[in-house]
Amino acid sequence: MRAHTRALDEVGAALAGQGNAFDRMEMAIAVFQRELIAPFGGSSDAEELFAANMALAADITLDARTRLLTMLTETLNAAAEAKEIDLEPLQASPHQLAHIMMAAMDGIKHAQWNGSSLDDDTKLFMRLLRVAVTPLSGQ
Repeated sequence: MRAHTRALDEVGAALAGQGNAFDRMEMAIAVFQRELIAPFGGSSDAEELFAANMALAADITLDARTRLLTMLTETLNAAAEAKEIDLEPLQASPHQLAHIMMAAMDGIKHAQWNGSSLDDDTKLFMRLLRVAVTPLSGQ
């Protein structure tokens, strides 16, 4: 529980920091992955460790994911209101986009078996997303 609390405090600090929304979200996701995903991702027993974690502490893990989803949604809401991003071309709400970000994080985590980099692949996804929501006047 301490690791989750500490990681989410760091995520919150990253999202509350300076800079544009995408830089802050990328930093926050990197913190979440570094603190809660990466320590187990390199293990050959990662699936078993995750299954044991879910059996023993699913509430803590699911709460951490829910809190991250909420923080990302709030950041996207603020960015949309400030016209920093434009969600109209995607016809998506901040909540929907945050869900897609969480799904991508999960998918990228599971794709690591082929030798790709969690960090590099996440950064690529965030660049794609940034291009998709950057207002045309900002390009």
